[in-house]
Amino acid sequence: MGTFDATDSLLANLELKADYSLSSLTNSSLENGTISLGHGQLTTKNTNLKSVTIQSLSPGGVEAEETSLENVTFTVTSEQESEETNDNGAIFTAHALTLKGTNTISGGGGDVAVDITLTDPKTTDYKAKTEDGKISLGPLLTPAKIDKGTTSDNITYTANTEKATGSLTVELNKGDIILK
Repeated sequence: MGTFDATDSLLANLELKADYSLSSLTNSSLENGTISLGHGQLTTKNTNLKSVTIQSLSPGGVEAEETSLENVTFTVTSEQESEETNDNGAIFTAHALTLKGTNTISGGGGDVAVDITLTDPKTTDYKAKTEDGKISLGPLLTPAKIDKGTTSDNITYTANTEKATGSLTVELNKGDIILK
């Protein structure tokens, strides 16, 4: 259960299983990869991720700083066992995030906290939905269309812009979404 640290690296076709460890990518690029974090955490700084699938259990997650995502999927799943845990929830936190292509963050069981600050919010199509939580949208984002679900209390915010260079879909069963 060691750590994985890559600095000033060009990585391709990476398969990483981190379980409980901390992994980091700094000043690096990863194209085509699968990262299974388990309860571990991935930290990125000044890094490009392209065509990468990231899976996490709760707690666990991603912290990204000055990172670019292109066609990246981040999924949080719950463990098979139904035993009680001190679950602090999973996270996806990103500051100065650049989006290209289609990017998805989804959370099944357990609490997921999503907090994202985009480098250029006006060029991002987005969809934000949580069934049990709050959604906060920053003033620089393209105004959203609001769709109130008919079968539950969930509300979906969707925005499309003609200038979009990337899209982000965040769909959570439980958890708060901050997008700015």
